[in-house]
Amino acid sequence: MRWVTTIFNLKPFNMKYYIVIFSFLCLNHLLYSQELKIDSIDTIKATKVTPSIKKYIQYIENLDGSVTFNSILTREIQKINYKGDKAFLIIQKYQMSKGTDIDSSFVNAVNLKPLAYHTNISSQGYKEIVEFSKNEISNQIITGDSISNSMKSNNKSFNGVITNDVIGELPFEIGKVFVLNMVNPGKRYKEYTTTIKVLGIETIALNTTTKIKCWKLNITSGQSNKGTTEWYSMDYQIQMKSVFKFGEGKKFIRTMIIQ
Repeated sequence: MRWVTTIFNLKPFNMKYYIVIFSFLCLNHLLYSQELKIDSIDTIKATKVTPSIKKYIQYIENLDGSVTFNSILTREIQKINYKGDKAFLIIQKYQMSKGTDIDSSFVNAVNLKPLAYHTNISSQGYKEIVEFSKNEISNQIITGDSISNSMKSNNKSFNGVITNDVIGELPFEIGKVFVLNMVNPGKRYKEYTTTIKVLGIETIALNTTTKIKCWKLNITSGQSNKGTTEWYSMDYQIQMKSVFKFGEGKKFIRTMIIQ
């Protein structure tokens, strides 16, 4: 608004200032429009997901600077055949002080759409067996001697458990915004959207000797207004680090372990 006031206060003979400021306003409008351009992604082509093993440390940074250990996360990606389809098996193992939780996501090797999801959540004493068919998602929860089953419609969403791998396939560009339809399968079944905003490019240090040039992203899920700041390497677009800030100021941090 300050620029508009300046225009109306200019003297008639300063026409060149009208032109300069008008051009400035048009440029700002163009940049602002580009920043708000939203791409709703229904399908992707998997080109960056490859067999690998990566480790991350997860911890909480407290207000006094101390840290509270959460877990060591190991993510392993394997190429497999699943019921005749070429697929990836993405295994996540969380090693915690009270046990180890494992989840396994089976996804189509071409578009990363979900095929199945199996878990062994030892820390809470249950297992999940989820199968994705063309029109339905079957969810089986096994707790001790108890088994519960439910059926949901398959709305062709991505499996939220492997959000990092799906995000890594997006065509990043500064100012772009992407929206993904996701589903959290199993016991805590939920359909939601994830919004990814590309904030810029930043070099981060993972240790005293390793610095990585990354895409800096802001990622929000569902109705939450609290976004997670995440950094993905510029070469293969692999998640290097993420930081979620709690309301009271504590931070939940995930950082790749470079070996």
